[in-house]
Amino acid sequence: MYMKLKFYKPHAILKLRYQTIFCKEKGMKKIFNFVVFTILLSIYLPANILMPVTADAKAEKSVLRPGETVKITLLNFRDQNNKPAGSGERIIVRSSAGLIMDGTTWSFVGTDSVPLTGSTKVFLLGSDGRIEVYYRAPLRGKSSEVEIEVFNSPAYGSTANNPLDTATIGKLIAKVKLKIKWGTYFLLNYEEKKKNKRGSKVVYTHEIKSVIRIDCEPWQAGSMLQIKNLEVLEFSGKADLIGNDYHEVQKAVSAKPLAYNTLVLLHLNPENKKIQGIIYEPVPLNVEWQGDEIPEGPPDVVNVGPVSKDERGSEEARFQGYKMKFDFPKSKQDSKGKTEERVRSIQQFLLQNFAETQVHPDHIVKEGDGKTFFAGQGKWEKSSGSNFHRKTYTWELHITD
Repeated sequence: MYMKLKFYKPHAILKLRYQTIFCKEKGMKKIFNFVVFTILLSIYLPANILMPVTADAKAEKSVLRPGETVKITLLNFRDQNNKPAGSGERIIVRSSAGLIMDGTTWSFVGTDSVPLTGSTKVFLLGSDGRIEVYYRAPLRGKSSEVEIEVFNSPAYGSTANNPLDTATIGKLIAKVKLKIKWGTYFLLNYEEKKKNKRGSKVVYTHEIKSVIRIDCEPWQAGSMLQIKNLEVLEFSGKADLIGNDYHEVQKAVSAKPLAYNTLVLLHLNPENKKIQGIIYEPVPLNVEWQGDEIPEGPPDVVNVGPVSKDERGSEEARFQGYKMKFDFPKSKQDSKGKTEERVRSIQQFLLQNFAETQVHPDHIVKEGDGKTFFAGQGKWEKSSGSNFHRKTYTWELHITD
């Protein structure tokens, strides 16, 4: 007789973990061997090998803004005998919306009784009996409440034999509810990629990504929004310099806004008052890089804002200002036209200033529903052969009660 044992959760009265037992013997001998085997396992396996059936889930805060990250601590795992669950347990955590940022991605899609439609990750319970989960609220949506659910799993044993991502889902043992406070806010998304050859055998590349949320509220002027808070939700950056016998690397460890305007001007349609665009200056982020020193490496300051070429040049404004001169006849009281020249000069300056501060092409509304969602984007690229430098920028304005 030979037996193949794979540890799984308790079944019926035996409370053992096994998958399948193969026997060559038949009849009573097979039954006898099976009973002896299960009795021995019951004696020698510790009681805390039973899966947890209850646990506690505690979030650092219960009300989140879009894209905000919060730590959720899972603790007090107990088995059906009310004893602490042992290390090695698979714990499956699911969010109804948003993103669970750590853990191992679960490869299953759920069952009819447990539909897992949101972000789902698998964790391994350690010897301290606690699991820390970092959750990020959705960037956009309508639901004001999110549920984080915690499930046990019948899977057990070495991760080499039983990978975390294939863990079988068990029963719900804990959950926590979080509120999402939407409000009015902007999302700014910036990406940059660069690659160039430095000589015949050296290649330089860098990639930068950033997501910013700007919380706003209506200002006294109906065509303006006042900024209450600016948060860098995501920032990642990496630069590589690769030669024949070396590879130098720099990575971004932080990005902080140097300064930003506190007002956003809305360009409204004069007839229906719908938003057609926004006027807002780029947000400069001061980037801290660590690693090898790379000459002419990644930028220390990244401007999150419009990137495409702006065709609204000051020359056009000066030309329009020049034409305005002919709209003002000379005054009879000032035959030399000095007063008119001064007025024209001032108006020319105002027109030029207006031309330079009106809506940038990237800030014109190109998508949205015309009521609560408005969006636009822009692209810029410079390339030569296999060398390139690309920048993309998108913005979204969400207006929610």
